[in-house]
Amino acid sequence: DEKLLQEIRRANPNSSAIHIFDCRSSMAAMANRAKGGGTENSEVYEQCELTYLNIPNIHTMRTSLVKLHTLCCSPRYWLSSLENTGWFSYISKLLEGADQVASVVNKGCSVLVHCSDGWDRTPQITALAQLLLDPYTRTIEGFQVLIESEWCEFSHKFNERLAVGIEGFWEGGENHECSPVFIQWIDCVWQLTRQFRQAFEFNERYLLRLLLHVYSARFGNFLCNSYRERLERNIANQTLSLWSYMAKPENLAEFYNPIYRPHKKLLRPDCSIRALRFWNRYYLRHYSPDITDGNLEDILLVDACNEWTLKYQLLADQQSKLERRNKRLEERKKRLQEENRKLKEILKGSQLTDPTAEADPEPSSTTWTPRRGRSHTVHPSGSPVTAQRRSESKPQRIASTKVESKPAHRSPGVESLLDQFTRPPSAEQVAAAVAVESVSAEESAVAAARSPPPPPGRRRPHHGRAPREELRDPYAATPASPSARAVPEPEHEASQDHQSEFSLDPEQDLFFSHPSLQSALQDASQQPSLPDLTFAGEQPPGTEQQHEQREHSRER
Repeated sequence: DEKLLQEIRRANPNSSAIHIFDCRSSMAAMANRAKGGGTENSEVYEQCELTYLNIPNIHTMRTSLVKLHTLCCSPRYWLSSLENTGWFSYISKLLEGADQVASVVNKGCSVLVHCSDGWDRTPQITALAQLLLDPYTRTIEGFQVLIESEWCEFSHKFNERLAVGIEGFWEGGENHECSPVFIQWIDCVWQLTRQFRQAFEFNERYLLRLLLHVYSARFGNFLCNSYRERLERNIANQTLSLWSYMAKPENLAEFYNPIYRPHKKLLRPDCSIRALRFWNRYYLRHYSPDITDGNLEDILLVDACNEWTLKYQLLADQQSKLERRNKRLEERKKRLQEENRKLKEILKGSQLTDPTAEADPEPSSTTWTPRRGRSHTVHPSGSPVTAQRRSESKPQRIASTKVESKPAHRSPGVESLLDQFTRPPSAEQVAAAVAVESVSAEESAVAAARSPPPPPGRRRPHHGRAPREELRDPYAATPASPSARAVPEPEHEASQDHQSEFSLDPEQDLFFSHPSLQSALQDASQQPSLPDLTFAGEQPPGTEQQHEQREHSRER
């Protein structure tokens, strides 16, 4: 035994220890040692942990079932009598032991479970632990496989424990081997189905039908005391199988749980007595026939489940439609992305260049000198750019911009107006602009010569404000009257610098060279100028008499 457990411990790479669960109590293990039996010694077994589950033997379970049968026949003092049977206490210990085993196995450790003989309490614990661990065992097919592997092939003594055809089951003493071990295990499974309603594929009717045929002897699955006896008597070929009968479509529809949802996580049941319920539909089936077909709660639950099943199917259909639509949209998106990629490749290769624009020389531009002296160029499209930026730009890019900026539809009037503003000035227009500028310069010189110089004397301070002569209308070409005062003419060199800095040459600017703008300027020069702007408290300039009076007052 020591070498065998040592090899089992080494075979598990996830844990170096092995856990041993003894279904008996420590006192029962010591008593069995005195009779020739034994138990593990943790000092001898290397890296071994021993745990006692304190589950009573088969005789205690039979006595508890006898008390429960008596209580169902004469239900007086129901709650206190039910507590005295100890049935719920034993079921709670079975669930608690299975939960401990499942928790240790879930951590990756190896577990050894045994009792006195190994075919009563051991399959109860191992089968319940697998129900908590493996979701496959909670299906209809997996539950059948679990019973075959842990009970039938593990040689549980169905013939002796169920006492089929044996008289005196309820009056049996210590010498009888009958015990409700399998019935107690099915009761534990029913308690799990109550706490986890959606985790099991089968319902309560499946468990009731299973217990019915365990005692009916119609099928050969639960005959004899071991798997060897069933093979020797050829039970499989001489009898029918219970699983074939329950696998019929009409029976599966009755046994199927409508709210079943696969639950892959570990089930942790509530093992306390307050969470357990009395199985009325099995233990009271002969005393209350009206509860056999189901109570109101189960009927309402089935109706609600059918309604939600229908809604779930409708939602599933809608989801499938949306998935198909999403798939079509994804395909369309891929096609559009492919077309966009091809268009980008075409644009990258051709650059959308105009063949005529590439063949023609570079568009002409007119240079104009602004106030700060920076050299600018005016593109024929009307946007001024610097000389450096103009030299850095590529002809292909200019041509593509010209093609893209051209509107799709233009009226003839708009085309003619754009041609008038964008075409360069002719020689006649340049000559006319020069003549107008010379005439305006001569008139300014004559007006400056006729105006008298300012009188000597002290002048009033302006207090930070501009003089009266600077506030006159700058757009007036000639003075309003001969007596109006003009600004003194500066020196010849300064006037030339001033003119070269601020004046706009009509020959160098497209805007002032347009005929319509030249005619507008001539009309403005022929109209009378605006009145002089004066400060508060001063009189506007008047006639010569008023001027003489002011001079006389100043001299006095």
